[in-house]
Amino acid sequence: MKNPIKSIKKYSIYSEFGTQKFYHKLDECFDEIDDTLEPKPDEYLIVCGSSLTKKLSQDIIKNLPNRNFIREEVKNPTPEAATRVRERIQKEMHTGKKPLVLALGGGTPIDIAKSAAGDEGQHVVSIPTQSSHDGIVSNRVTLTGRKPYSLQSKPPYAVILLWDILYKQPPTAVAKGFGDGIAKITSTKDWELSSKYRSYEWVKEKPYDQKIAKEVSEGALKLIETVNEMKEKGKFNPLNPLWKKGVEVLTYKLIDFGEKMTEVGSSVPCSGSEHLVAHGWNGSKDHGYKVSLGQRLCLKLYEDHLSKLELKSSELKKLQEYLQMPLKITELEKTSEQAIKGVIKGVKLGEGRGRFTILSYLTEEEGIDFNEDFVENYLKKTSLI
Repeated sequence: MKNPIKSIKKYSIYSEFGTQKFYHKLDECFDEIDDTLEPKPDEYLIVCGSSLTKKLSQDIIKNLPNRNFIREEVKNPTPEAATRVRERIQKEMHTGKKPLVLALGGGTPIDIAKSAAGDEGQHVVSIPTQSSHDGIVSNRVTLTGRKPYSLQSKPPYAVILLWDILYKQPPTAVAKGFGDGIAKITSTKDWELSSKYRSYEWVKEKPYDQKIAKEVSEGALKLIETVNEMKEKGKFNPLNPLWKKGVEVLTYKLIDFGEKMTEVGSSVPCSGSEHLVAHGWNGSKDHGYKVSLGQRLCLKLYEDHLSKLELKSSELKKLQEYLQMPLKITELEKTSEQAIKGVIKGVKLGEGRGRFTILSYLTEEEGIDFNEDFVENYLKKTSLI
């Protein structure tokens, strides 16, 4: 079978030690990173999945025979998986090794690597194979125990972008990334809204930063512009002449969103009411889809009760249609009843996490009861059920 690493013609690095640089060989990427670390690593611990990224890790090892690699496979973002990787790091350190952790894959390997390495004070290099979420470089980690929960961790030291791998990722992954990215329209508006209602004792989120909020919101608008440009050129698939440009713009913006969360020290610029609803719908699975569907609901709430935003609920639905996303939450949740209960759960999650959003405004300021009838009405009004 052909080694995909050998066929890659363009790599690039994002890092805290310099601006983005482009390379033609993966070995050059490692040399650049190694030269900035003290002490220099003498081995590389690859944290990867158990299928496609496992095969890719084998190809990386084969293509770099002069470097020492070890590997840990993870299937789910659980505390147990993070503990196992952390213990592997400890074991290597106790034998005098200086491992550099490489997070290869999608959200699960990256979250596990950030969690485990951060606990041990070790650096992580993120090597994403999908542009499906904004956790590529953020200091946030989402693990799943009895329920999903978010933790603060150390952000990756650098990111290696394997462009020819990213160009070939499934359209579903790219669609989820656009869904997660465009959702920043509501998250930044929620953050601005919260600045006016910090008198509530339970509000604990970071103070509003207009400059960062503006940059994040403009990033989301750029993603909308990119999707519309792709739409003019053809269907949403790799045959679209703007496919590579779309993947590049999306990847850069997701990295930028992660950097903004790290700068603030919280996910609040990028995670608002739409994420609360998605988490109520078990948002760790099909995350980008559920966040985008949750945004459609929250945009409608803004339109009916406060003010219209830069994106209308109906306009988002058209973008979702082009991106070939599920258009009803019942395509992801089993029943309408589960969908309704998920929204109600999301409303409660907001107060539990100290996050003031449009959901909080409606309950606290307008006295609206998010009961099953109210939620069902809005889910029908937005064609989500």
